[in-house]
Amino acid sequence: MQNIRTQARLLRVLLAVVIGALLGYGLWHAYTGREDCAQARRAVCYQDSMHPWVKSDRPGKCTVCGMDLTPIYEGEQGFGTGAGMVVLSSNSITVLDVQTDEVRRRPLLRTLRVAGILAANESRKTVVSAPVAARIQNLAVPYVGVEVAEGQPLLTLFSPELAQKRSYLRAVGVSLLSSVSNLTQTGKSPDPFASQMDAPQSGIVTERNVYNGQYVVEGEKLLTISDAALLWFRFDVYEGQLPWFEQGQAVEVTVAAVPGRKFPARISFMDPAIDEATRAVKVRAEIVNPVVSTNFPVRRMLRFGMYAEGRVHAATPNVLTVPRSAILYPGGSAYAYVDQGGGAYERRRVKLGRQGDDCWEVLQGLEEGERVITSGNVLIDAQAQFSQGCEPAAEAGEAAAMEQMPAVTEAPAMAPTGSPEGVESNTPAVPVMMQATADTNPPPVQGKNLTHYQADKIRMAVRDEMWKMRMAKIAEAHGVLPEPAGTNQPADQESATVMP
Repeated sequence: MQNIRTQARLLRVLLAVVIGALLGYGLWHAYTGREDCAQARRAVCYQDSMHPWVKSDRPGKCTVCGMDLTPIYEGEQGFGTGAGMVVLSSNSITVLDVQTDEVRRRPLLRTLRVAGILAANESRKTVVSAPVAARIQNLAVPYVGVEVAEGQPLLTLFSPELAQKRSYLRAVGVSLLSSVSNLTQTGKSPDPFASQMDAPQSGIVTERNVYNGQYVVEGEKLLTISDAALLWFRFDVYEGQLPWFEQGQAVEVTVAAVPGRKFPARISFMDPAIDEATRAVKVRAEIVNPVVSTNFPVRRMLRFGMYAEGRVHAATPNVLTVPRSAILYPGGSAYAYVDQGGGAYERRRVKLGRQGDDCWEVLQGLEEGERVITSGNVLIDAQAQFSQGCEPAAEAGEAAAMEQMPAVTEAPAMAPTGSPEGVESNTPAVPVMMQATADTNPPPVQGKNLTHYQADKIRMAVRDEMWKMRMAKIAEAHGVLPEPAGTNQPADQESATVMP
């Protein structure tokens, strides 16, 4: 009994050993078979998973990150480059003259041009009015535009009322009226009722409202004197330009009457309200009017009402900027192509701020240190737009053509060439694209599927049209118009076409 148990135990051990050996052999055979299969498969290319645009036909390192390239075998799909990525070879980069620049922080400079009018400084304007009711006896200002000096006689008033007031004030101990300090009694005329008014300031008489012999009432406006030494340069600033302007900013003013000379000015006031009609803000700057001749009357270089232009040089320090040539506007949105290394360029949407002379302020979409394309990006964008829009457009054209096809599965009998008029033919209507290719392609064989034949022809026609569109875009980007079909002009003969 003991022997039987021992033999059974030995049989179980032997059976376990045999089963284990079989399982090990099977696993070893499967593993070696896979290795042999993998070795038998040919590697199509080697690609980096992090930078899929880096490809090579032999093992190596990634030119961007330095990692080992992953083999892509036959039948396997490689790593996709993703939407918005354009990959160029070294030859294409040279041909397109692709140049890049760095996104970095720097002062944002902007030169703004403004236009306006030179006007009188209202803070240096004086109105001469009648102190009492009187008659203008002698007017020393013959016309508007006369230059007067401070203290110069302007006119003589005949007023008995004024003489009475003066006598009363003298009696009480007051020599002059405080409100008419420029009023003196003339010494040339023995008339006690005549009084002379002097100029309260130097300047130009811009308004004259009275004449000799005219009667005026108390407070009536007689003359207006404006100082021409300091003028106002008035101009408008639109809403989009307001961030560049501030009070106290310097302005270079030029006028057509004095070519080649710049007059320095400084902004003294900005209107706090925006004009609802023009959506602009009224701004004025003070400008010194140089003296041309010191002989009286003094003559100055600038005149009231002159048209003037100004330049404002504004600067914003330390902002993230990108060159203006790097920004494209397809579809009304701003885009830039970012260099990813290895000939790959990513199309990225950016959010822009203020526009400088040479740069844009970047608010979102780009990081400091990245490099963007500044030359050749127009052609690259045309290629990217064509690549993205080619397949959908072809599919849409095929779908539209398929809707126009007759619901026939087999080709009916073809009508004879010389069929008489009035006899209805069994041949289905052929689309326009099919008619265009009917001369160069044989008719469909009877008994075949007509729908597939028409779809193939339409697909070829759509591809030809898309290729023509692509060539036209490239020619337009290079500034070269394609030669119209059918023209065969010799090289030495000048074209008679008159360009508009």
